[in-house]
Amino acid sequence: MKKVIFVLALLIFIAGCAAPVEELQEVKQPEPLENVQEVTPLEQNTESNTIVADENANSEPVGESKPKWTYGGLAIGGNYADSDFVELGNGKYRMYYAVEPEVPGNKLEVYSATSSDGIAWTPENGVRRTFTVFPDVIKLSDGTWRMYFQNAGVIKSATSSDGLSWKDDSGTRMDEKNNEGLTFENVAGPTTIYDNGKYIMVYSGAISGKYKDAPNNRMAVLLWATSSDGLKFEVKEIALDSRND
Repeated sequence: MKKVIFVLALLIFIAGCAAPVEELQEVKQPEPLENVQEVTPLEQNTESNTIVADENANSEPVGESKPKWTYGGLAIGGNYADSDFVELGNGKYRMYYAVEPEVPGNKLEVYSATSSDGIAWTPENGVRRTFTVFPDVIKLSDGTWRMYFQNAGVIKSATSSDGLSWKDDSGTRMDEKNNEGLTFENVAGPTTIYDNGKYIMVYSGAISGKYKDAPNNRMAVLLWATSSDGLKFEVKEIALDSRND
């Protein structure tokens, strides 16, 4: 009997200590959003997990554009080639240009013309040099001029105080010797700059051989050389090998 009473008393005590249960409140559905634009997801490559960019996007860097060239007509009419240009100062320029070797009876003459805008050119009287091919002229630090050119299959040079009358320098600037083990038929086409106290020349060496789908029987590579005085050059290496496919 005592056990029954104890159990009943214990149950009444536990029931009295239990916290009352709050009534559940009604859950309201959220109101639909208005004026929401649908966003189209980016196409995704599921294999590599990378975003696929729009193929129509502009790949050029911002602010850069490709140069556009417009043909401006003849500068010097006639059978001439291999022109080179120098700036004379005061907004004037001089062009050196050579007669084409195919012209009958020529002496491989080099002529000159001047311009104030680089478009309209006035030929100067006389001949600058004979038996000179690929004229390449630079201004020296003392205000005089040096011309590099091809003669008899090698590259030579001459100097001038006015850019009109030229005196040959002794010796040869570049010959067929090279560090690549190539046998050149000749060297030609010098292009020279003076930069940070050093002369840098790029020139071509002719090799017997044929290009694919080309009629000529001669190929060429471009080499470069440096000099501290503009007279004695040290051959470096091939700058561009046109024999490569």
